[in-house]
Amino acid sequence: IGLLADLPQGAGWRIEDVLIRLAGDAAPKVTLGEDTAAREKCRDAWKDWWDKNGATVDLAKLDAGPPMLGNTLVVLRDQRSGAGRIVELNTEKKMLWKIDNLHFPSDAVVVGRDRVLIAEEQSQQVTERDLTGKVIWTKQVNQPIGVQRLANGNTFIDPEDVIVAFSNDHLLNWPINNTPEYTVGIGEEHVGPADWYDEWLALGKYRIPGHPGIARHIVNEGARRRVAFAYLRRMQFDDGISVPMHYLNPEGAIPLVPVTMNCTVPPIPTPERAYHIGGTLRDLLRAYPGRERIAVVATGGLSHEPGGPRYFWVDEEFDRWFLDLLKRGDHGALLRECTIERMEAAGSGGTAELLAWILVLAFTAGPADVLAYMPAVAWRTGTGMVAWQCEPSPSMIEIRRGT
Repeated sequence: IGLLADLPQGAGWRIEDVLIRLAGDAAPKVTLGEDTAAREKCRDAWKDWWDKNGATVDLAKLDAGPPMLGNTLVVLRDQRSGAGRIVELNTEKKMLWKIDNLHFPSDAVVVGRDRVLIAEEQSQQVTERDLTGKVIWTKQVNQPIGVQRLANGNTFIDPEDVIVAFSNDHLLNWPINNTPEYTVGIGEEHVGPADWYDEWLALGKYRIPGHPGIARHIVNEGARRRVAFAYLRRMQFDDGISVPMHYLNPEGAIPLVPVTMNCTVPPIPTPERAYHIGGTLRDLLRAYPGRERIAVVATGGLSHEPGGPRYFWVDEEFDRWFLDLLKRGDHGALLRECTIERMEAAGSGGTAELLAWILVLAFTAGPADVLAYMPAVAWRTGTGMVAWQCEPSPSMIEIRRGT
């Protein structure tokens, strides 16, 4: 106990965990803090507890893990109304207790003998309740999807994941004489693929929740930063969004913010322009007040010329050259060398979809990891995948015990 005030926090938590297991519900309502005063307060509280209880402590508790009752905790929710409940069933499927009137519950975990932690997305809160539903404490959190009680007594909260995807519009949502540079899907739900594309792609219809909060933030903050984003509540999706979502988000569980780009109708934005917009989006997404974890995805390309005289031709030399530029991680060299003219020479009307890759490049630093490449002549396009290991921004929340 005396070491609680002296050891680094990571090592001190191990001592605190042991003490909590020994004390159970009688544990002092303190937590190991980050400064000297908080650690000394924690040490003194545990020393006082030991002076009062040390003679009767059962050290055998440390050899036994937590008892497994065999019960099942079930989280139920209506996808349309958001109404939900938590129930616990015993091994005979008999309901032991239930908590009703929850708002889009996403996770729950029993803690102690008669408490349960509940994450509610729609109410944007995590609560600890007794088994009658009475709230013991509440923490407001933007769309929590997971919750866990840590060994040190703190509560770990996992916020929502979101995908922001960039792709060529392919003249699907706008006419050729009125094609905006960028369009943001702000709807609460996205449905695809568009008619005809579903048969062409051999994909069934999907429904993916949107994230109007982030989508509107992009539009509004973009305007404040002198970038005008068009927006639609209901968008049409072809292969550019549908195929990546089929593989990256097969259950449609991760909310999507689609951003389509004009990579086809002259005047086509330059790579420098796309990179600049990417930098603006990077900054405004980092400024978003929520704690969602955001994955940024770019789709399109590589070399292809849809419907043109080189329809069945793949410029493998260009593709490997472009991927090598990404592997080098030199943003300036890529912007100087990979011009619109160079992309058009590798396949008119299609290869410029790599502008989406260049936009996302602005979110990154360092070399890309080239995962795969294949000159897929049967698909009439070069196909490849890269990933950047970006430094994550803090998004998880840990609530200290006693707060």
